[in-house]
Amino acid sequence: MSFDIDGFLGEQMNEIIQDNYSLHENVFKLCEEVNRYSQKIKYGFNINSNDLQGIITTSLYLKIHNTYQASVIMYKYGLNSQAKICVRAALESLFVLRSIVKDKRYVYWLLGSDSKKRELLLKRIIKNPHNVFNSLLGNVDVSQLDALIAKNRKDETRIISPKEWAEISESYSDYYYAYDVLCGDVHVDIRNMEQYVATNDEGEIEQFNPLPSTKDIEAVLFTANYVMVGAIKCMSKITGIDAEGEVDKFETMILKIKDEAIKER
Repeated sequence: MSFDIDGFLGEQMNEIIQDNYSLHENVFKLCEEVNRYSQKIKYGFNINSNDLQGIITTSLYLKIHNTYQASVIMYKYGLNSQAKICVRAALESLFVLRSIVKDKRYVYWLLGSDSKKRELLLKRIIKNPHNVFNSLLGNVDVSQLDALIAKNRKDETRIISPKEWAEISESYSDYYYAYDVLCGDVHVDIRNMEQYVATNDEGEIEQFNPLPSTKDIEAVLFTANYVMVGAIKCMSKITGIDAEGEVDKFETMILKIKDEAIKER
């Protein structure tokens, strides 16, 4: 079936994937190398079941790795905007991972932030605005909410924003540049929506454009690889895995592809 009939779910995508891979082979080969190493080391993590810092950081690493793989898959399909959404999610997780590696007390900040979110969710369910939670009301115990409120008040818990995690981990440029730019693809953004409109030289709309695109692949997968390598660095500190040689190699390869992309513009 053609793309016009089934879109990204059709059989024609197999041809598009091959074309995209051939067009950006150097980028995809880098991703394959980074991914293979990322896959390899995660089976070497030896985390004690009582090591809360180790458990949380390993879970964050796995989340980042899966999201990294998703961004690469998105670009094979030509889902440009959706790949950016994945990279933004991975970058947000990296802020938290860096923070917890920096100081294990931030594990409790993360747990407290989650507890505060649970409190707010339970409040919404009980208040039940617009009757959207009718099916859940019978499962909510008000005393459970009271206990959670009391605990959160005692522990002075609050929700930690991505911006604050970035500041804690000293990821200032990552947040104010990469993360901020990628947010445009997560939220409704007029400039972002321009990619779905095809115009002529006079700026007149000729048609809407739902076709696959790898327009920003170098910049976005540069960021994705930067995030994945950052996660590897974090886990080497926690687990003691010697990743320095591979990290140096990947960073050199990433910068080389970035420089090549700049020269081609």
